[in-house]
Amino acid sequence: VLSGITAARQTGIGIGAMSHEQVVQFDESSIFGAPLSASLLHGGGGDQVVVWVLSIVMILAMTASQFITQKQIMAKNMSEEAMASPFMRQQKMMLYILPLVFGVGGINFPIGVLIYWTTTNL
Repeated sequence: VLSGITAARQTGIGIGAMSHEQVVQFDESSIFGAPLSASLLHGGGGDQVVVWVLSIVMILAMTASQFITQKQIMAKNMSEEAMASPFMRQQKMMLYILPLVFGVGGINFPIGVLIYWTTTNL
């Protein structure tokens, strides 16, 4: 749906459950002057400085909140035996790898997706 919004707007048809009017409204949506469809890597209109700053702040917030949440989950009610298990070693590895993946991948995410991921992690 996200990648088809602009094409659906230009053809005058709806997409999914959205009517054409909703597609136009969605395509024109912005936050602080940055279109929700813009991304750090590909731009997408609007004030590019705002797109860059907003994207970087949300990528950092998204990765930090994911790291903190995972760390809290791992430390919760774990016995010494469980802490030494192979499963826990893998969890510790993922604790540091996933924020890197989200940080590197985040440059391709549209601002709308970054808003969703950041707010759902808080």
